[in-house]
Amino acid sequence: MPLCLATQGAGWTLAGTPPPDVAFGLAFILVLLASEWPNRRLAKRAEVRDLPAMRRGMLLMTAIGPLLIGIRVLELMHLNVRWYDSAYGSTIWLLMVLHTIQAACPA
Repeated sequence: MPLCLATQGAGWTLAGTPPPDVAFGLAFILVLLASEWPNRRLAKRAEVRDLPAMRRGMLLMTAIGPLLIGIRVLELMHLNVRWYDSAYGSTIWLLMVLHTIQAACPA
C-alpha cells in the first residue's frame, strides 16, 4: 500500500498554524512591478543601440534579480510551515520554489 503525505494528516493545514506572513510577498510584488519601468527603458535603449544606457540598465536589472531572490528566501522563512511538516507545507513550499525557479529561468 503506497504511503502518501495526504493520508498522514487529519486536515489540510495543521491545527493552530497561523497563516503565512504576507509582508514579504507584498514586498516581492512591489519590487517586481517597480522593476518593469527600468526593464522597459532598457528594451527601448537596446532598440536604438545606446550601449552606455544599455550597460547601466543591465547593471540595474542584474542587481534587482538577487534582491528578488533574497526577498523570496525571506518569504519562504516566514510561511509559518516547513516543507516536512505536512502535505500542506510540502505543497506550499513546492509551489513557491517552482515559481521562483520559473521566474529566474524563463523559457
